[in-house]
Amino acid sequence: MAAQSGLSIVDPSELGRILAALDTLARQTGASTLTICHSPMSDQNKVAGSYPIMGNPDLVLQAVRGEGLTTRLRSVKTRDRSDVEPLILTLRSQDVQQWLAASYAVEQRPVPATLEVSDFDDLTPGANTEERIAGDGPPRLTSLVVASGMSVAAAAASATAAADERARQDICRLLAATPDGLGQRAIRETVKLRDEKVAALLADLQAEGVVMVALQGSGRTAKRVYRLQKPHAPLAQLPPKAA
Repeated sequence: MAAQSGLSIVDPSELGRILAALDTLARQTGASTLTICHSPMSDQNKVAGSYPIMGNPDLVLQAVRGEGLTTRLRSVKTRDRSDVEPLILTLRSQDVQQWLAASYAVEQRPVPATLEVSDFDDLTPGANTEERIAGDGPPRLTSLVVASGMSVAAAAASATAAADERARQDICRLLAATPDGLGQRAIRETVKLRDEKVAALLADLQAEGVVMVALQGSGRTAKRVYRLQKPHAPLAQLPPKAA
């Protein structure tokens, strides 16, 4: 945008002219405008450009890449409103040509012949490409699109639930490999979780009838030993624990 206008985003007055033009566009069309900026390599928490880039907008969102194809979206500035709830977005690769063709189909418009034949056959240098699934055809231009999203709180709860389920599977695998049973301390040392977490997981498994507990020994030396009572239902559905 700055290059098209011949103006600089570093100069406050020139950047102000760019933003004023966007404001004019918004007022004349009755629409909101979304401007995408990048961060300088020296500080990923800042926005490239002069101070109006943060001063003028009503809302500033920051997208931070997460693990795999995930991005964390949060508000760093709001005006006359509460902060936007942070979101975790999951992305997926999308063939651009297929997406455009599907868009025409949804609008019940004919697909341009150029799109069907050659628009994406020649790729520009540095374009993101991936091989066709079948055959030895040329690579296709792809883009990342949002597949799903959830709040950071929901994502954290989901991650905790998934970690708990993996731990349950680890405990079941461990007990399946030890028919004579194990004490809570031995289980904790193997799965490397806090004692209270192991106790809670064992209590849940016992309540579900997956494990049974018995006293081994007598008197002051007696200890509780856990044994697998029946196979844990999802056990076969999860992949083996990574080494």
